[in-house]
Amino acid sequence: MPNRRELGYVSAGSTSTVYVSGDIATSILLLGGGGGGHAVTDLTGGGGGGAAAHVTASTLVAKSTNYAVVIGGGGTGATSGGANAPTFGVLSTFNGFASVGGGAGGSQTNSAGWGNNGQAGASGGGGSYQGLG
Repeated sequence: MPNRRELGYVSAGSTSTVYVSGDIATSILLLGGGGGGHAVTDLTGGGGGGAAAHVTASTLVAKSTNYAVVIGGGGTGATSGGANAPTFGVLSTFNGFASVGGGAGGSQTNSAGWGNNGQAGASGGGGSYQGLG
């Protein structure tokens, strides 16, 4: 088994700094935040949030260097009744690498069935239900 060291863990929606005391050739896995979905309250509905992108790479991190790590949080879901649209997932970054968040799902916002379309992201959010009348 290869010799492994964990450089650090950062919780979603936060920024942290990792200090490296020696040169390290490392593999990284970086994930963006997933998109928020629509709140279903009756027969109307909207789309689910889109999936985030992922980045896998090998890189060299240099000794005596601070590296900013930003882990993008997931999007917020629509509120009950669709008064507020869901939001897209947030970008994650490390050492020049970036992973895009997922798109928000479409949401129905009024009794006529008209709503917000799904938003673009690494994977776009689903569309809203528009109704038949």
